[in-house]
Amino acid sequence: MANQRAAVPADLNIDLRQGTAESVLGVLYNFQKANFRAQIATSGQVTAVLEHMIAPMISLVLTGSINHWTHECRFGFGLTLQGG
Repeated sequence: MANQRAAVPADLNIDLRQGTAESVLGVLYNFQKANFRAQIATSGQVTAVLEHMIAPMISLVLTGSINHWTHECRFGFGLTLQGG
């Protein structure tokens, strides 16, 4: 029986022409009123998103991203309004 609240996806991209490959490992978890998604890639990129439902049609979104190879980081927040 699969867990309906959590998932761990993985992706592998291989370009034979250029001889490059990149893999990504992620995690998804659904809380009662929030969703959490995160991933890490072989390119050094780590990202995470937390989306929390604060009202029936309003969500608060928090995001973060860091690239360990280029030493760049970005953080953000926002509100999502959903239409009925």
